[in-house]
Amino acid sequence: SKWKVMGAIDGAPKSVAQIARTMGLTRQSVQRTADLLVRESFAEYAENPDHRRAKLLQLTESGKDALRRIVRRYDSWVSKSSKELSEEGLRLVLETLEEIEKRVDKNTL
Repeated sequence: SKWKVMGAIDGAPKSVAQIARTMGLTRQSVQRTADLLVRESFAEYAENPDHRRAKLLQLTESGKDALRRIVRRYDSWVSKSSKELSEEGLRLVLETLEEIEKRVDKNTL
């Protein structure tokens, strides 16, 4: 998903291949997401001093702002939602969301 790729490059620019390896996704699926982020002005490609052809993906200021908003909303949602669930309930929610994410990544990216 877009916000996860954005999170992967928040600390430092990375190549699409590096992001894919870190996230356990195919390079092609990350490339499609990266291109979309660039079209939406959340990220941009930069020269890679270690590899002439493999550009680095980095967040733009707009992308950094958007990611901060996403993280704040996510943190708030988690805090509110977790107050009403037991530890076992939270574990089940996490496992379910991870399974959904794997299926989405395989089928739509």
